[in-house]
Amino acid sequence: MQQIPAELKTWLYASGSLTQQLTDLADGAFRVQPTKEHFQRLQFIDAKWMSMPFQHTSWVRESFLYGSDAEPWVKAKSI
Repeated sequence: MQQIPAELKTWLYASGSLTQQLTDLADGAFRVQPTKEHFQRLQFIDAKWMSMPFQHTSWVRESFLYGSDAEPWVKAKSI
C-alpha cells in the first residue's frame, strides 16, 4: 500500500469545509469550475470507503477548484 505524503494528510483528514480552507488560503480568491455531473454506479473503492453497496447509483460531480492561481489547485469529485 502506498503511503500518503505528510503534507497531504493535513488536507485529507481536515475537519470542516475544504472550500473554506481553500478560500482562506487564497485570501478569498476561490472559484469552482464543474467539469462533469451525472448519475453513476459507485466504483468499488468508493463504495467500500463510504460503506455503501457498490450497486448503489449516486449523483457524481467532478470539478476543478481554483485558488489565486491560473492553474487549478484541486481536481475534486463529490459523490
